[in-house]
Amino acid sequence: MIVRYPLTSAREPLGSLLTGSAGTGSAGTGSVGAADAPSPFTPLILTGAATAGDIHLPGILTPAAANLMPPAQTDCIDQLRQSDWGRLPFSKTFAAGADLSALRSILDANDPSSLKFATPLFVAQGKADTTVPPTATDAMVSQLQLAGQPVTYKTYPDVDHRSLIAASYPDALAWVNARFGR
Repeated sequence: MIVRYPLTSAREPLGSLLTGSAGTGSAGTGSVGAADAPSPFTPLILTGAATAGDIHLPGILTPAAANLMPPAQTDCIDQLRQSDWGRLPFSKTFAAGADLSALRSILDANDPSSLKFATPLFVAQGKADTTVPPTATDAMVSQLQLAGQPVTYKTYPDVDHRSLIAASYPDALAWVNARFGR
């Protein structure tokens, strides 16, 4: 799960970041100050969370956000980016006073930072990526490494989302080959 908003700490749970309570320890209202940037990923994250638990999205969203949810069922990220989701400030997503605890719980349960695994993992991140923000990947990898997980993390300056595969291919291939003794 990826969050487009700047992280307040490398140890914040994902649900707290998305629902606006990062660093507060409180229920959050969706107002995240400097992290108020619009994101076309928001409806996709919300749709996924609603399929995983008992979340009635119209009950927690503002009318403006609720009206924007249907395209999340059919549109690709580029279409959502060009829609009003690409312009709706994050603070205008959740209804004032909405109980976001169920949403936060589902998002936290699906946060990859808390995964436990024994198989080594290679993570590549373009530092110019605007689709998968480097700050989110940095935080996820940091949490995994702090928990002792076997993660190799490579970053690529001036590389965006679309050119990451080509830029990281030599490193990824060498990493895989090293695991298989080639």
